[in-house]
Amino acid sequence: MADFISTSVSGLSSVQRALDVLSHNITNAYAEGFSRQTVSLITRPAQETGQGAIGSGVRIANIARTFDQFLGQTLQSAMTEQGRLAARQDVLGMMDDLIGGQGGNLNAWMTDFFNAAHDVANNPADLAVRTTFLGQATLMTQRMQSLDRQLGSIDQRIAQRATQMVQDINGMTRELADLNARILDMRNRFPGHEPNDLLDRRDLVLRNLSSKLDVQTYEDERGNVQVNLSNGLPLVLADRNMPLGVMVSGTQLAITFNDMDVTAYIGSGELGGLLQVKHDALDPLRAQLGRAAFSLAQRINEVHRQGEGLDSLDGTADGRDLFKAPVPGGGSANYLALHAFIGADRVEPSASGVTVAIEDVTQLNAHDFALRYEGEAWKLYRLGEAQPMQTVVPGVIDLTSSEGIKIDASSLPATPGVGQPRELILRPMGGVLASLSLAIQDPRQIAAALPGGGVGDNRNMLALASIASAQDVVGGVQSLSGAFTQVQAAFGSLARANKVSLDAQEIVVKQIRDRRESIVGVNLDEEAAHLMRLQNHYMALSKSLSVADNLFQSLLQAAS
Repeated sequence: MADFISTSVSGLSSVQRALDVLSHNITNAYAEGFSRQTVSLITRPAQETGQGAIGSGVRIANIARTFDQFLGQTLQSAMTEQGRLAARQDVLGMMDDLIGGQGGNLNAWMTDFFNAAHDVANNPADLAVRTTFLGQATLMTQRMQSLDRQLGSIDQRIAQRATQMVQDINGMTRELADLNARILDMRNRFPGHEPNDLLDRRDLVLRNLSSKLDVQTYEDERGNVQVNLSNGLPLVLADRNMPLGVMVSGTQLAITFNDMDVTAYIGSGELGGLLQVKHDALDPLRAQLGRAAFSLAQRINEVHRQGEGLDSLDGTADGRDLFKAPVPGGGSANYLALHAFIGADRVEPSASGVTVAIEDVTQLNAHDFALRYEGEAWKLYRLGEAQPMQTVVPGVIDLTSSEGIKIDASSLPATPGVGQPRELILRPMGGVLASLSLAIQDPRQIAAALPGGGVGDNRNMLALASIASAQDVVGGVQSLSGAFTQVQAAFGSLARANKVSLDAQEIVVKQIRDRRESIVGVNLDEEAAHLMRLQNHYMALSKSLSVADNLFQSLLQAAS
């Protein structure tokens, strides 16, 4: 009779545990990252008797979570790409609002400016018309300065978001290291049994980390999850995590690992998307706009210098510029004196002493550059390109024929010492939009006439107004309107392509997530059916135990 009772008790105990697990599933049906758990029951060893082997009940073999490793890894990869595209879209959206709206319509600003120039040409002696022209010129420079400030604000937001994201990533790697330690402790304390809830949490943190950063993950022989960057540097090693850092200097944004720049190894996830959109969209856009503005100011100054104002009608060209730009150190210089318009604000870090000079506007490109000390030598790169343009020695680097610039790198040490920079960023068009301003304030100084033409001469102003339709202003091959239109079109195409890719990737992620949930998620209808089955099972076992107890009591009474 004791065996009858023991057998019934084993069943009740096992079904009770199964009900506990079922209740746990139902309770966590909507908990993020939870995987459905199942109970495996096996028969207890039979007892050998003279009448043969008699069963002794049931016991729990295992409580396992439902898990699909392939779908889990596939979802991680899909979320990494989604994170990259989503981060890019956020920034591209801000840029599109700026460039596509009235606040970034450079063609409209130039149209207003050149219309005012035509008005001066029609009435060259009218001071009111000349004043309006100066007002339009001032408004155009102010709008360009405002545009640069807003683009700079987007750059700052990228840096701030990247800093916060790295903090989030470091928090996740700390948690992964802690989970590794807790999971290993549970496995050591309860051999043969898995800490399912901790494993779910670890998988969820890994997926969230993958959306921020492209990482490589694998399990070591003890079951710890190891997390590496794409170049193999470890972020999580058993119960230790190695944090990332952020370096923001000027317009530079870099991710560091133990003070080593690892930006090049972060190509996807939200962090990779932020770095990419800065380097392949925001920085090039600022450089292209700067080149167009530089070309505009240079050509206008070139023409304006050939004329004379109302107070200097002596038959001699005034040689006066319409636009100017500040030079580091507080001085000023005109755009035609190209060698003067250089400075440390175009080179980061500025303390290096390296400068960039504009030599030929017609060859000027919208490229940014980097000087990097690699393999015991300095190498010059175009930013965004993997291969160097050339290996250089400290001195003057003449790129006049290909880029329109000269780089004076005479101050560079042959071998950088402790604390000296091993990389410099060169932005030839850096600060052009922000620094553009007027060189004259007196409307009488507007050089509308050619030398000797007199008060009513408008030939120089007609030549200035014709710049609007000239086909060789930017890079020697483009009109101003064509250059600005091309910039806007190229950016618009980039933004649209990213939006299409993001929409498609969101569908992919949803499909994978739905597929995974259909396998590992909790189905409340199924759980309700299991609940009814276990309830009936429990009631049958309770009845069995009651019968066993009655029989046992009857046996005791008979024996007494």
